[in-house]
Amino acid sequence: MGENHEFSHIRFLFRLLPDCEHADYDGDGSDEILVSSAWGVGILKLAGGTLQTCMMAPNGTRFGGWVLDTSLNRFGLAGDYDGDGRAETLVTSAWGLALLKLTGGTLDAPMMQPTGTRFGGWLVDGGANRFGPAADYDGDGKVELLVTSAWGIGILKQAGNTMTSSMLAPNGTQLGAWLLDSSCNQFGLAADYDGDGRDEILVTSPWGIGILKLSGDTLGASMLAANGTGLGDWAVDARDEQLLGQAWRTS
Repeated sequence: MGENHEFSHIRFLFRLLPDCEHADYDGDGSDEILVSSAWGVGILKLAGGTLQTCMMAPNGTRFGGWVLDTSLNRFGLAGDYDGDGRAETLVTSAWGLALLKLTGGTLDAPMMQPTGTRFGGWLVDGGANRFGPAADYDGDGKVELLVTSAWGIGILKQAGNTMTSSMLAPNGTQLGAWLLDSSCNQFGLAADYDGDGRDEILVTSPWGIGILKLSGDTLGASMLAANGTGLGDWAVDARDEQLLGQAWRTS
């Protein structure tokens, strides 16, 4: 590697670090960092006292059927969607969405579908759907993907080269005692709050706060608290609290 090549890689690294996602992409038990920039995309791995590249690809590269364009593509919500011990990363654009998987020195797209596809009853719109958080909602060891839109909410699960919907609910549905309204509900901070091996979802609105749990093909509310409720010494005000999550829009 010549001097100029080394310098270009250093500039590439420092330019990319602010925009990154970490997960165990190669299944070795250690996380790697997925980074992107106006140039393209890479996966970085800690090796001794430095970072090495597991893969790098410029815009225009084909990952299976997905054409890389970091000016339009949005990466994130990495997780083990197929349960093989290696994380995939979600990529979306107005065209649709895909799950990208590290295979050797490149990425493949084991799941890729365009806008207009139905995942069970969910109509995909890569430009308008809001994705995340991604977590293991049913406890099967595989990550599922929460998705919302102006219509309502769904949980999507990989099924081969497509996805299916584990649950769907339009706005106005009572999820336990929680009234769903995706225009003002904020979803995030998914975790196994009750320790039963299945992740729950924190939801907030101007009304208050709740924890939602997948039960069969619907969501129930494990807990609810209106603004002004005392939780120990903490008074809930969901209009004020900053509850940081993993969800993001594709547009």
